[in-house]
Amino acid sequence: MNDAIPPEIGQSFAAPGIRDRLGTLASVLVYREVVGSTNDLAMELVTLDAGDGTIVVASEQSAGRGRLGRAWFSPRGGLYMSVVLQKTTSPTVTLLAGVAAAEGVRAATGVPVDLEWPNDLVAPATHASSTSPRAKKLGGVLCEATANDLVVVGIGVNLSRSVYPSEIAGRASCVDAEYDGRANRGEVLVEVLASLELWRQRVRTSGPQAMFARWRELSPSCDGTTVAWDSPDGRRSGVTAGIDSNGALRVRCDGRIERIIAGTLDWHMEPSTSTIS
Repeated sequence: MNDAIPPEIGQSFAAPGIRDRLGTLASVLVYREVVGSTNDLAMELVTLDAGDGTIVVASEQSAGRGRLGRAWFSPRGGLYMSVVLQKTTSPTVTLLAGVAAAEGVRAATGVPVDLEWPNDLVAPATHASSTSPRAKKLGGVLCEATANDLVVVGIGVNLSRSVYPSEIAGRASCVDAEYDGRANRGEVLVEVLASLELWRQRVRTSGPQAMFARWRELSPSCDGTTVAWDSPDGRRSGVTAGIDSNGALRVRCDGRIERIIAGTLDWHMEPSTSTIS
């Protein structure tokens, strides 16, 4: 059963031309004030025959999840959403969701958010309001396949100011801290969905290459940035050299290119002076 949809969300969906831009997305909208995880609820709805275009939106998550099973801090005032989509290949849908999230936030707020591999939304360290030499995380994406040839795309965006847990306080921020005004949650939601629909239709008709190119444009750190990571052979470091067609991050290390497909990277945001071929 739905909770009452907040006015800013209802008004944004009712704006002229929005329904045409969304296609089948949000054909079913489930809203909860508080939910354990929007992805978990969306997965449950799929078992009850929820189909392509169903979305779950919440004002707060009590058990939000991020990559690698990590907890996702989800206080009231953020945008927490999950979208049920017809299944496509994992790297394509994951990168597509990142593009949609970044473009949606940019369109609704003017904040020049970037993507950081694999699909974190970050406020660039060079942004005028930034007080950190490193990019700060504003949100992220988590895609999970279902047993019904569908995929659940979870997107979380920190919108309102909050007191972050000490372990993430130094690397987390919110849109309101980067935006001269109060972000409208409804506008962010519909712009993310509109971009998601636009890019999935382009991928269906023309393949993923244009979408991959757009992801690279939105992720300046994916080329020419020094990163470090833990490997079975110990601590490694190298310089990012873009992504490949499978969504892996390419890193130049010890004179060769390594593909990173999972794990945690430490980003050293100062641009490298190395030449990337």
